Amino acid sequence: MGCRSTRSSCRHGLKLDLIAQWIARSGANVAVLNEVERYNPSWGNTDQPARYAAALQSLTGRTWRYRFAQRDGLSTGQGNLILTTFALEDSQGYVLSYSRSVS
Repeated sequence: MGCRSTRSSCRHGLKLDLIAQWIARSGANVAVLNEVERYNPSWGNTDQPARYAAALQSLTGRTWRYRFAQRDGLSTGQGNLILTTFALEDSQGYVLSYSRSVS
């Protein structure tokens, strides 16, 4: 099985549906997004990681798994998101200096 990937800044989830469509059309099975918001009142107070996964599943008919890493190590706010059609066997998030995270 081959692996196709893509990455994008999602600009706080503005145009979430368009970004999900772009990922689906790309044929990627791994996508990395930054500036994703999770329950941030300033950006709609929604669970954008779950919304991306649901939108991609609807568009592709495949199950999308994800890992969100908030930039300050918290559970909500802005961070990075990895979406994949592959199984996630192990995942950890790390907080880097200057309010940056990686998952």
